[in-house]
Amino acid sequence: MTGRGMTPTTLKRRLHHEAYTVALLCPLEVELSAARYMLDEEHERLSGNNQDPNTYILGSLSGHNVVLASLPKGSQGTVSAATVAIHLMRTFPAIDLRLLVGIGGGIPSKANDIRLGDVVVSAPEGTLGGVVEYDLGKETKSGFRRKGILCPPPTEWRVMMTSMESDHRIRSNRIAEFLSEMLQRYPELEEYRRPPSERDILFPSDYIHAHDGATCASCDRTKAVQRLRRTPSDESHVFYGLIASGNRVMKDGEKRDRLARESGGAICCEMEAAGLMNQFQCVVIRGIADYCDSHKNDDWHAYAAVAAAALAKEILLYTEPRCPQPSWEYEQPLPEWKANVLRRLHLCSYRDAKNRNPQRVGGTCQWFTNHHLFRSWKEGNGSGLLWISADPGCGKSVLTRYLLDEILLSSRTSIVCYFFFKDDFEDQKSLVGALCCILHQIFQQSPRLFSDSLRSRFEGDSGYIYQSFQSLWSILCDLVKELLGGQVVCVLDALDECGSEEQSQLAECLSSFYQSSTAPPRLKVLITSRPYNSIQRKFQSLENKFPTIHLHGEDEHEVQKIAGEIKTVIEHRIGELAERLQLLAEERQLLLAELTAIPNRTYLWIHLIMDTLENMITVTPGNIRASIKDLPRTLDEAYDRILCRTPDPDRARRLLHLVVAASTPLSVADMATAMAVLERESPEDRLEIEPVHRFRHSVREMCGLFITIVDSRIYLLHQTAREFLVYKEGEGLPNLDLKWKASLNPDNSEWLLAEACVRFLYSTDPRMASKDRVALISEFNRSPFLRYSATNWSSHVLLSGIEDDATVLSQIVDILRRGGGFCLWFNDDAASLLTFTPSTPLMRASWLGLRSAVKTLLQDPDIDLNYRSMRERSALSLAAQYGNATVVELLLERSRRRALFPRSTQGIDVNEEDDIGMSPLAHAAYNGNESIVGLLLNKRGVRPDIRDSKDASRYRQSRSRFRGS
Repeated sequence: MTGRGMTPTTLKRRLHHEAYTVALLCPLEVELSAARYMLDEEHERLSGNNQDPNTYILGSLSGHNVVLASLPKGSQGTVSAATVAIHLMRTFPAIDLRLLVGIGGGIPSKANDIRLGDVVVSAPEGTLGGVVEYDLGKETKSGFRRKGILCPPPTEWRVMMTSMESDHRIRSNRIAEFLSEMLQRYPELEEYRRPPSERDILFPSDYIHAHDGATCASCDRTKAVQRLRRTPSDESHVFYGLIASGNRVMKDGEKRDRLARESGGAICCEMEAAGLMNQFQCVVIRGIADYCDSHKNDDWHAYAAVAAAALAKEILLYTEPRCPQPSWEYEQPLPEWKANVLRRLHLCSYRDAKNRNPQRVGGTCQWFTNHHLFRSWKEGNGSGLLWISADPGCGKSVLTRYLLDEILLSSRTSIVCYFFFKDDFEDQKSLVGALCCILHQIFQQSPRLFSDSLRSRFEGDSGYIYQSFQSLWSILCDLVKELLGGQVVCVLDALDECGSEEQSQLAECLSSFYQSSTAPPRLKVLITSRPYNSIQRKFQSLENKFPTIHLHGEDEHEVQKIAGEIKTVIEHRIGELAERLQLLAEERQLLLAELTAIPNRTYLWIHLIMDTLENMITVTPGNIRASIKDLPRTLDEAYDRILCRTPDPDRARRLLHLVVAASTPLSVADMATAMAVLERESPEDRLEIEPVHRFRHSVREMCGLFITIVDSRIYLLHQTAREFLVYKEGEGLPNLDLKWKASLNPDNSEWLLAEACVRFLYSTDPRMASKDRVALISEFNRSPFLRYSATNWSSHVLLSGIEDDATVLSQIVDILRRGGGFCLWFNDDAASLLTFTPSTPLMRASWLGLRSAVKTLLQDPDIDLNYRSMRERSALSLAAQYGNATVVELLLERSRRRALFPRSTQGIDVNEEDDIGMSPLAHAAYNGNESIVGLLLNKRGVRPDIRDSKDASRYRQSRSRFRGS
């Protein structure tokens, strides 16, 4: 396509991923092309993320930098849409406005005279969020009862749509104007021109299409519904209301009308939005291409698609372009060293961790933002520190997300960065990881601070800086000093979920920073945690420089304000419940009165008990009162009741074991595969995996609210859910009245996940291990659970002790013998270790620290202990570097016993040097592996001299401990 607006020689601007703030998801190609050629300017495409299979079109639209994405050819439905959206949000982290743009089917009625070519915009109705999932629920005697409610778009987006709707009362929308401009630029796009109104025919719901052609040429036009002629006849109208979404194509007029009644008055039907609304909240814009009946055809597809794209362009005029990183625009690609630093600093998806928390209910959090201590901290008149404390379930993380999304916004003079600690995942409970992510955000928002002077600090000392809190803190302090009249705001949520020693480190550094300066602070820190005295004591040296806001309230006035906000949440949740259960007005008032009378309520408790109330079999005032009296009074009781309702306790327990053991969140597809692997009786049996959309519902049936799914990834609902479920040594016997309390032993959880990983890799095509980088990445994107297994199997094996199981051990050895792909790919040191190929099973097992596998491999009489890779590394060298002392002992012992193996004529060479002149002893000393230094120094014939000067000091320190020198 080379219309007048775009030629092959047109120079395109090149921006950074973080410059894009608006996403348009256009499922079909005809929709993507409509949006693409509606762009005011198309930008140069950016190099992709290896883990993202999507392709994107970039450009500007109504002043906004936008990303266009589509579904793979032939894909449709809620699951495919959700998958594309998840990858998009990770690749473009600054996206804050999302539009689902394309075609849909209209549901005409007396109230809504919807015609082909009109546009429907999703809008909340009552307690419904704008999109309803029409194929999720169950049949009852009174009809189909939907389950669950999809989230509405954020308030600011709804305000934007209200402004446009108001304008359209006195002037026409701009669909025709924008289409005309597009056709002038691209005259080749004639197919997008509006068809004549005579081709818009609506038949009665019960009149079936004459099935002898794709068009309605053979249908009886005298049966058509007579409608008033519009003036002008070629103008598209815009409607706002509910959109019904599901995985089934709607091609039946009578079913369409029934759907409208059962869904609360839907005016449009489509197939992608339901997969997005809870994780990828968006405004849905659908051009009407048919009437969801048997007369569906493609005549209006192109125009409907471009009408939706044109309205999206108009909607964007109602919000100011957000450019959080305007200076990231550049003409040349980011220097490789900077790209590498950003890659290594991005240790976890901190944005996902934030969005894992639910959004606040409208009208809440107001007492906090009006609190004098918060205002003083925010406006820079008081301390640079603020501590927010509250008991579990009181809404700390919901508040923190609200502050970040709506109150503490980055600007030209303020860099806002954050980290949400979660002790259920390794990469989210480390203070070092938090500092890495904070620096990542600072460099993205202020490239000026990412200067070449930092290169030596990040590239020196073999990357040790990425594990050093002090080094990272020093860089942060230096960056703050370089600010020109601005400030850095750091928000650390749930500090109590990182280690006690790290809390002390942070307290010490913050104390030193704030006590050394009397000027207004350029670094502001907001910390949330549980009200532990141990945390407060760590910061006691700051005295009055560490003000605290307690979310339970300090006086009666604050307590009443908080109680009022909790009542607001109860009213909101009862509204949702009333819609689902079709409660009468007096029943709704009864519920509100009974629940607000219960003392000591928390937001989390309210969320949990609503699930209990929804499961009432019969709804009467008497049953409501009885249910209220029988409500669980504690979180533990609520959790136990949720899990006791599971129809399959064994399967639910297995799933929960996998969730608590996972080192990074498992996706729904990952979990479905892992469960299938564990439930398969033999590796030779066919792996029968439950379809993802069905498994998602199975998870809810098994575990209820105990599990939450965000961005198609599975989490426990709350930190208190883990504390309830997982047994901890030294806590004594659990409450016998609570069946699920402390029911999961973490050792068993590790064992089960290790078994799932090993079994899965063992059953995978052996040829995959020898694939090249590009082919493996492609395979990882296609195969659920493969990436997780390849990355984490060895760590789970080591933590679980499952290596001692004979069957599992034989599978592990088989995996090691296949090739390096599964063993090394995507581990921390994969990039360098892959250059060691060709490697041997013994080298792989030695590097990974798999003691029993090494022992098994050493039984081979022909084993070559001194085999060297391309970089002259041996099994001993790798084991020494990575601290695997037991493996070093096994290798040395096998060398000593070589006389027992007649064909083995040579012992291990403890002095062999790699391509940079480092021996096993040097590697052990440089990495601080003192026990291995001792083992090697006691080996006869070892040469304790190290030629590489950078290792000499560490070696001498280690040597002195063993030789007394």
